[in-house]
Amino acid sequence: MLGWVQQHLVLPWTALLARICAALVTWFDSTAAASGNVLWNQQTGFGVSIEPGCNGIEACIVLFAAVQALIMLDVLVVWLLWVRAGSRKADAPPPQDPPAPPSAVAA
Repeated sequence: MLGWVQQHLVLPWTALLARICAALVTWFDSTAAASGNVLWNQQTGFGVSIEPGCNGIEACIVLFAAVQALIMLDVLVVWLLWVRAGSRKADAPPPQDPPAPPSAVAA
């Protein structure tokens, strides 16, 4: 990735991800903390570093791209069905005149 993208998007995203994970882990262990891209245990000092490439940003990009493509495919399918339904109505024979009411019988 470009240096600017790495510095201004990927690293802040990774730090946010570490803070979110620390907040979730503190529900089970109150000694969890996050510092930058490191999720660590304050009591034992054990930590895990979330590195670029392991932060899910590429997977999110692929997911968002697939969603935009599927939306366009859905629009195309609905449009094709609409065109087909319109052409069937145009090919249908015109409705016939309703039958005339029976003539009144003179009494």
